[in-house]
Amino acid sequence: MTRSATISINSNSIDNRPFEVAHIPNQTHQILQYTIEMSRPKDLKKYWNENIRIVLFLLAIWFAVGFGVSILFIEQLNQIKIGNLGLGFWFAQQGSIFVFILLVLAYAIWMDRLDRKYEVGD
Repeated sequence: MTRSATISINSNSIDNRPFEVAHIPNQTHQILQYTIEMSRPKDLKKYWNENIRIVLFLLAIWFAVGFGVSILFIEQLNQIKIGNLGLGFWFAQQGSIFVFILLVLAYAIWMDRLDRKYEVGD
């Protein structure tokens, strides 16, 4: 059975902030990673508020494409033909999947920038 330990060190050695050291669960206790904690809870609240705002914005885009383009505007889009099938069919089948993949990529990039802004993350 392996055990892992997390040791909290309250020193001011890194930018005057406390940090945690996580150890690999073996006898040598090699350092796995340093996690810098946020010093003010207010910053953490701002971080999560921005995170929720980003998620809601991207979900709104996904809903608009998935529901609006694939269901509401399918008749108008089907007037444009790609091969033997209308554009509405392509948006309903493949387009919403492509938009989802682009939204996942946009979320990853956006969150990376947000993590750097608030100095959190890996």
